[in-house]
This record gives sequence, C-alpha cells and structure tokens, in this order.
Amino acid sequence: MKDFLNNSIRRYHLKLGKYEFSPVVQLSTSISLDYFEAVKNSDTSSPLILTFPSKHNAALWLSSLLLINKFFYDCVSKSDNRIKKLGLKAGDKIDIFSSTAIFKGINPNDELVISFSDGASAYIDIQNAQFVNSARKNMVNKFAHFVKKKRSFLRQRKAITQILNLHLNPNLDALESKIILISGRGKVGSFRRTLKDTELYDESLADTVLLDKNLIISPDLSYFDGIQDKSVSTNESFFTSAMTSILNSIQSDDSDLRKDIEYLLTIAETELRTRVFVEALTKLINDLSEEDDLLVFGNKLKGLFSHYPGIEENILESVDAVIINEIQQLNEYPETIGTILTNKIPVIIISDRVITEFKEFDLYKNLFNSETYRECFRFNWDKIKLDLLNLQRDNRERFIDFHLNNLCVNSINQEVKIIEFESGEFDSIYQIFESKDLLGQLNDFELLQKAYYQILRPILYVVKNSSQRIDTTEIIESLNAFEKIFKESSAGLNEAIKERIFEGLSGFKKYVLTGKEPKPHKEVDDSYFFQNILINDHKCTIPEERDESLVRHYNDIDESEESITFFGYPYRDYYFKFLARSCFNFIIPKLKLYLNECESSVTKNFLISKFKAGYFVESLPNTVEGLESYLITSQEEVDDLIADIFSSDKEIIQGNDEEMIEFDNFEKLLNDIRYSEFKTSNSNGESDGAYILKCDVLHFNDGGYLFMPHKRRILLLRESQTHEMKSEYALVDNISIGDIAVDLNVSRRSISDYLEDSGAIRNDLDKLDVWRNVLISEFEKYQDIHRLMDSLSQANDDFDIGGSPEIYNVARWLHDDSLLSPNEENLRMILSIHYNQEDIPQLVDEIVRSRRIIIKAKNKLNRTVKERLSKLMTDSYSELENEFTVAINGINVAGRKAEIVGIEKRNDLSVEYHSTMKFIYD
Repeated sequence: MKDFLNNSIRRYHLKLGKYEFSPVVQLSTSISLDYFEAVKNSDTSSPLILTFPSKHNAALWLSSLLLINKFFYDCVSKSDNRIKKLGLKAGDKIDIFSSTAIFKGINPNDELVISFSDGASAYIDIQNAQFVNSARKNMVNKFAHFVKKKRSFLRQRKAITQILNLHLNPNLDALESKIILISGRGKVGSFRRTLKDTELYDESLADTVLLDKNLIISPDLSYFDGIQDKSVSTNESFFTSAMTSILNSIQSDDSDLRKDIEYLLTIAETELRTRVFVEALTKLINDLSEEDDLLVFGNKLKGLFSHYPGIEENILESVDAVIINEIQQLNEYPETIGTILTNKIPVIIISDRVITEFKEFDLYKNLFNSETYRECFRFNWDKIKLDLLNLQRDNRERFIDFHLNNLCVNSINQEVKIIEFESGEFDSIYQIFESKDLLGQLNDFELLQKAYYQILRPILYVVKNSSQRIDTTEIIESLNAFEKIFKESSAGLNEAIKERIFEGLSGFKKYVLTGKEPKPHKEVDDSYFFQNILINDHKCTIPEERDESLVRHYNDIDESEESITFFGYPYRDYYFKFLARSCFNFIIPKLKLYLNECESSVTKNFLISKFKAGYFVESLPNTVEGLESYLITSQEEVDDLIADIFSSDKEIIQGNDEEMIEFDNFEKLLNDIRYSEFKTSNSNGESDGAYILKCDVLHFNDGGYLFMPHKRRILLLRESQTHEMKSEYALVDNISIGDIAVDLNVSRRSISDYLEDSGAIRNDLDKLDVWRNVLISEFEKYQDIHRLMDSLSQANDDFDIGGSPEIYNVARWLHDDSLLSPNEENLRMILSIHYNQEDIPQLVDEIVRSRRIIIKAKNKLNRTVKERLSKLMTDSYSELENEFTVAINGINVAGRKAEIVGIEKRNDLSVEYHSTMKFIYD
C-alpha cells in the first residue's frame, strides 16, 4: 500500500501546497484519477464505489483534490486553445491582466499581438493566452496601464498558484474543469461551510476550488433532470402559451404572488428550458396549492407541467466527474447515472458502513446482483488496508481531514467484546413479558399497552440490569399498579395470555421480595454507558448511581472516547441507536457489552450482520495498477475481517436470519408501543366523539417524532439548486430523509396583529367563532356528542338542509382548531340550532366572506414567515437553534425545527387530532 501511495504522490497533486491530506484521502484520489483514465480511454460504463469506515467529508475532500488536479491540466495544457475557444478575430476587444486591449492576431513567432488606445502594441507569449477573456468594457486602456496591471498581477500569488507551483497566476475564467458533488439531502450547507472555513494561503478553500463555478454542490441527482430529454417533441410555444394563459387568469391582490407570476413570465422568454425556470414554476405551484381560492390554478399548472419540453442546458459540458455522497442515489437515478457515464464522465460513489436498518442489510448484495450495476467497480477501506498505511492520530496539526483520519485509526483498533452472564432466575421472568407473542396480543388493548410501556417495562429493565438491590417498596408498588390496570382492562384478552401474565407478575413479586440480585456486581468505571430510567418519578441509574461529573456517556454517546461498556442491551435502542452510533457512526475503538443469556446471542449476530452488510467483494479497472494483491476476492475474506472485530467469553451459536428478523420485528413492536399514550382505535374514537385521524410518523435526529395525518402537509426546509434554504409544504410522499421539518405557531392573534392596519380583521376572526360557539354551547348543555348529533340531525331534517351530521364531521367541527368553517350546507345546519331561519342566509354570507379574508391573511402571513425563515436558515444554517422565534413586523412567531431521519408510513395507526402535527419527545 505504501508503494502505491508513494507512486501516486509522484504522479498527482495529492496535497494543497504545504497543507496535507491523510494517506486515505490521497490514495482514494489516486484510485479515482486512475479510474478516470478507464472511463476516458475504454468502453467502460461502470461507476466506482469507494467505501470508508465513516465518510466524514470524504466526498468533499476527494472532490477538491480531483478538481485541483484537473486545474493543473487546464493551466498547462489548454492555453493554446484559448483564442480558438473564445472565437476571437482581429479587431475584437479583449481583457488581459485586468486591462482592455485590441486583439490584432497571432504572428509567425506564435506571439499574441495586442494594441492600446495610445497606439502602442505589445507582443505576448502564446502561453499567456490563458489570461485572455472577452472584453467587459468598451474603453481601451493605454499601454502604461497594461504594464502596471501586468506587474501587479504577476506579483500576487493566489492559493492555486502556490498549490500547483506555477510561475504565473492562472486566469480563473480559463479554468474549465468542473466537478459535480452530490452531497445527499441535508448536507449542502454543511459542505459549503466546511469549504469556506478551511483556509489555504490566506484564502478560503471555497475560493480556491471556485465554489459554484467549478465545484458545484447539489443535494441530489435531480440537478441533471432533463439530460435524457434531448429529443423532446413537446411544442415549446404550446407550453408557453398555455402557461401564460393560466398565469394571466390568476386574480390576486397579494403583491408577493403577483411578483412571482411576473418573474415567471419574464424568465419564460429567455430561460424556459433551465433549472431556474423549473424551480420558479415549482415554487409558484406550491404557493397556489396552499390557497383554497387559487388551488384550481395550481392544479392546472401542475397538469401542464407534464408537457414541459425539458431542460436543454448543456450541464454535462466540461464536467470532469460526478461525486455522489449517497449510495441510495444509484437506485433512485439509474438512467441519469447511465447517461452521465455514456458521456464518458466518471461517476464515483462515496459510501460507508453505517447500515443499521434490517431492510438495508442486502443493499450491496442486491446492487451488485442487478443488471445495471453488476460490473460496478468497488473498493473497501477495510482495517487490513488501513493498518498497512501506519496511520497516526492527528489533532488538526497535520491533516486537513484529521477527523476522517482519526475515524480510520479507530476502525483499525475496533474491537467488540460480548460477555455473557450465566442464566439466572430472573431471565425466565423477563422473557415472559418481553416476547412478541405476548406484546402482539395487546395491540387492541390501548390501556394495557400504555401500562406496559410506562410502568412494567421500566422496572423489568432496571431489575434485569441492576447489580445492586432496587427499593423493594417502589418495585412492588409499580407491579401492583400494573396488575390493577391489567385486571380492569383485559376483558377479551386470550385466556392463555392472561394466565401467562399473572404467572409472570407472581414470579416477579416473589423474586423481588426474596432480595436476590440478577447480576453479579461489576466494578463500574467512567467508560460505562449510564442510563436514567424513571420508576414512579424516581430516577434509577443503570449501572448504579455515580457522580455525574465523572460520567462521560450519560444517556448519550461521547464520540471522542476510546471505549464504552454497555451493561445490558440499551433501553429504547431501536430509535436512539446507541449501539449503531457507537459501532458505525463514531467507531468507538473498544466496545464491551455485558448481556444476559437471553440477549447476547441475537445481539452479537445482529451486529455481525450489520458489519457484513457494509463489505463486498472488490473489483478495480485495469488502469489502477498495484493494488491487486490487497483486494477482497471472496465472502470468506469478509467473514475473516468481521471475525477479527468480535470476541466473546463463550461460544455463541450463530443465529439464522429468521431469528434476527424476529428480533428486529420485536424491536419495532417495542417502538410502536412508544405511541401507546397517543394512539387509539377508530371505534373508540367514534364512540366517545374524539376526532381520530390515520397517521404516518416522521422521526427526528434528536429522538423526537411527529404524527402526520394522511393528506396533511408539513412545512419543510430544503436546500435548493441555488444553495438557498427553500420552504414548502409537502405531503408525506414528497418528504425525504434529510429534509428539515418545521413547526410554526402562527396563532389567530398573530394574524390579527400582523394585519391590524386592515381594520376589520378582528371582526372577521370574531365572525368565524359564531358557528363554533353554537356547537360548543350545545355540546356543553348535554356533555354528550351523540345528543349534539341528535340536535344537528333534527335541524337538518326540519329544514331540509342537506348537511352531514355524522360523528366524524361533528368531532372535527368541535376539535379541529385549524378549520375556519364547514361548507355552506353544514354551516346552515349548525346555525339552525340557535338562530332564526330568516337570519341565517345573511350570517352564512358574512361567515363565508370572513373566511375568505382570513384565508388570504393567513396565507400572506405564512408566506412571509416562510420567506423570512428560509433566509434565516440560508444565512445562519448551523446557528439556528432547534427552538427559535421569527420576528415579523412587530410580532413574534415561535417555531421548532428538526432533521428528518426516518419516515414511517402507516395505514394502521390512528391518533387523536390534538396529538398530531406537533413535535413529541419522551
């Protein structure tokens, strides 16, 4: 490996002048440049996958180094083509060394001949043609000005000049090479900040690699949308004409909306087939879709968009490579990747071994078995290859990529040891309750599920993992509380399951009262992972209570530590991912788990399967010479690599896939019980009048979650192609991992205060309360939603209104605060309970009018908040707290944000309305 590295250093620029990269990034760059040759000079159309232990900014560093090497080619080899490329002819004005001159031609001595306003001429070496640009000014300078500017230009050495060891500063406009970095959703801002914060020779790396001009960062491969559509038959004039007709028919007094429409009409003339136009049209469609009275125009534009003639920008021109930081893009955009490779543009995918979900265990296996990627080139940075490089830890003293380097060092030293406790009396008690068979039976018993999750499971975990006696009184009190709920709420439960629960409770009480300890005492030190478990509002710490000032891993993982020890399988690991983060994200070198017999085997097998899922048999193109003997050539070698990571104090029988699937399903079931405080059944909701909605679930990076009703939209912040944070409301089908969910508290008072100068806004808000006050008054009279339904049905029949007094509608009218008013038939029906029939038509007209005014007011405020928030996130992405306040025209709108890390689509999860569309934390 060292020989290959030394040879690579001689062939390529693998440093940024005096600033160094780790050997891992240097070698990865060399492999990539050798792969470039295979794509350029052969018929290969395969991407290259480079897998790191952790890909911490690896894609960014690789892109920067690749671009620097391409800049060298631009500077040295392309100068003589500059004049031809610019299409210059005698008499044209040019810029050279920040001076404007007249191009006269190239003389027989291969010199550029230029003249100035004072009649003087100059003869320039052909190599300096790289500094020629088309003139930006009309006024031609004098010769003395040219001499002064040339001297100044040559004296100031830019960072790229020193990195490439050039005699002259290059003409940045002549640097044509381009790298497209697909960062993955949610990573654009982070990559851009890293480039701007990294300084070389008093210049940010962002300026050195010419960010946004030569290094273009996009969240996903939609950047290339339209490159397959070179022969689009759609008539451009038809699309433009139809769009113009729709836009001109939109009547709105919203000045911001009018500006957006005028902007779209303007760029349609010159930029119709560009990404800028597509982004502007998409934004307008989203804004129109948020307003009831304009929704029809949003739908018309959405339908017309299917006839869009496609993007015609030559976005592949001068692209030297596409670097993809998210392997899932291979499956999302196979045709796009195929087209890029067909154009002889290398595609490199940066991946890592953070594969934690069971559904992803076969990611590489399925990928390389597919027809599309069967011949894909691939290379693992495994611990054997890394060890051969003699890597050393670095504290920003030597390497720009010191964090990535140190994670690779951790990977070399990584050991996972499982110590199994002998089977004890409590194991059998524990397994009575912690089984999918038993818990699966509780799906239709919400009170029992809640009691299990909130009362029984915490004490089960504490007793199982305690190495000291727990307060007997508190344990017995909790068991009695659970038993009471069980007796009151288990009618209809399978008798065998009921008998099993009673048996478990009896054994549990007896075990606790005898005062036995389930585990032998272990000397606990700072490397242990400490967890707080609440029992009757009393905090129990597992392992035993310690001085918190000495504890590093306290309900979280400290990524800077060398070791961590888990005392029992972590509580609620399924959604906090303590083990996965320790093994794969932070790569803690020494990991130790003390586990009961009932959990040790499946835990080891599950972790081994996760490790194996990140490795694959390797293949490199013939242009990469010198690494053949280091490649993994069989699955047996992968098994040996993984075996070198794991050890155990006793032989653990290898489990099968079915056992691990069962374990994963059980963990999912435990996660589902997490919702027990909120979820309910439709039948119960209908019987008591609660407003129940079927929901999906969004999971956040900080452990929180949100119940999202079907067909409901949520405000998202997304990075656009122009590197700004754009806000939009989206359905669950249009949400992606990495998007940022936002919860804004735009209250009725905020709407009123924001539009106070309109005068009548408060009266309109009060008018919308009229119909709901009627409902609430009638409901409070009986305290029974069914009596309220009877009143509505009576009014509906007496006056032949045609309303819909079903319980689902009545529950929504009572409880949905976001509903401004029902439709006109239902509005008349509700008002008929209290008002005379002759007064109702005018009341309905007034309420409908007020509803329109408030919708416009709320939409205007929402758009203002969205735009302000987008700008705030663009300007200060990392500094914006999870809880924030946006100040707009004298009012404060409170909000929360969180990154989406999981999307759980459900058809079986019903939640009461007031628990939806808000961030929930345990």
